[in-house]
Amino acid sequence: MSLSRFAPGAVVSVALPDGRTLVRTIQAGSSYLSSEDPRAHFGLGSAKSAAVHVRYPWGAATDTNARADRIVHVAVPPLRTPLVQPTPAACTPAQHAGSIATVWDETAVAVLRAGDASEPVQARDLYDLATAMSSAGPSPAAISYAAYQLLLWRASFNSNLASSFAILTKQLRSLCLSPDAPENRIAAAAIVAGSRDGSHESTHYADLSFVSQNAPLIVKQPGSTAHDATFWQPLNAQRFVDAQWGGVRTFAGRVRVGKPPFGIPTSAAYKAAAIAVLRATSGTAAPRVDTSPLAWNRIAASVATGNLVWDLRLYRTLNGALNDAAVSAWAAKRAYQAPRPISMIRYLAFNGQLPIVAGVSKLVGGKTYVRSGGRWIPGAAWTSPAPTPASPGWVSEGSAFAYAADKVLTALTGRSFATQAQRLATTGVADGIETPADEAAGRALGTKIGTLAVARTRR
Repeated sequence: MSLSRFAPGAVVSVALPDGRTLVRTIQAGSSYLSSEDPRAHFGLGSAKSAAVHVRYPWGAATDTNARADRIVHVAVPPLRTPLVQPTPAACTPAQHAGSIATVWDETAVAVLRAGDASEPVQARDLYDLATAMSSAGPSPAAISYAAYQLLLWRASFNSNLASSFAILTKQLRSLCLSPDAPENRIAAAAIVAGSRDGSHESTHYADLSFVSQNAPLIVKQPGSTAHDATFWQPLNAQRFVDAQWGGVRTFAGRVRVGKPPFGIPTSAAYKAAAIAVLRATSGTAAPRVDTSPLAWNRIAASVATGNLVWDLRLYRTLNGALNDAAVSAWAAKRAYQAPRPISMIRYLAFNGQLPIVAGVSKLVGGKTYVRSGGRWIPGAAWTSPAPTPASPGWVSEGSAFAYAADKVLTALTGRSFATQAQRLATTGVADGIETPADEAAGRALGTKIGTLAVARTRR
């Protein structure tokens, strides 16, 4: 089935004569380093014909009957209803405690979580949403249509499209607005800008140029396969997610950081970093803590005032800072490709170079054992309590997000968020996915980014 124009999010249902229904969703991209066929393919078995129903994200639908063994061409209906529709008599808008800006920021958080968006994508999409809402205001309907159409487009590049589209459509309808509306110029401009902002949206955020210095480490197999342990090593089938993100456009500017202090594996700094992580993970694992841009937007929503102008300023400044923190952190990750703790610890233990520290590491029969989660295990089989991200370690993204957000929220609200920032910033070390040096570098980077963002919004 071929649509006359690309309509990501369209749901195609094919009803067979025996009562079965086949369903496909048209996606903007889900293939790695390639573009998938925009047509929807259906196997009809022995059926000679079927009824085809297409439902579009804006509410329109088309129906046609089709015969088997051929391409069915379907004309996509035009967007024809007025932008701001009269509220139906039977519709009562849902009551929300906050402003319309908070409504759509919280909706975006739900959609990005449902779509399993990476942290850089989260920050970028939330920043672009805040910018679009600021441009569309002060009309709640105009803000809603701009937010809905932009988020609908962005969601089509992530996972779980059906869930994401359902969240968006439910929110729009709760405001007594219909998805069946013409193209919003603010959303259209943001979509065009996103296609050339350096994110590689058209290739599903893939970087065609990055090549790892090391072959993957198969986590279930003890030992180390690092060719050069000073560089990042992917785990299993990992690729460096968002390796190109250092080139994405910013809100207030980039911050550059120096090289990591670890040096080569035989250096004291390299070994000390490994021991520090082992010490932090030797006991019972702590509960997982969300350090992503989504977490900081939830905190922002809790301090939003309900005043639309103030809330728009809050979300744009915060997410501008989080976007810039992601850009700067990923630029450092790409530039230095520093190792994550799992590769450092396994390499040192496997090669007999891990220092012996009471309560942290010991020798048993000539092999190095380390304490992990309250028990002793072979050092060459150590794994982090939390999943290791698909990116190099230097610098800590969680720390960068935390201190950038702390600067912005403190400046705009007059309240201190230092305790929350410190708790979220140090989670990576406790989770075994970052070193203390990674966290410190993220803190310095985030603090500078937050300062730049506040200065930008006060101009």
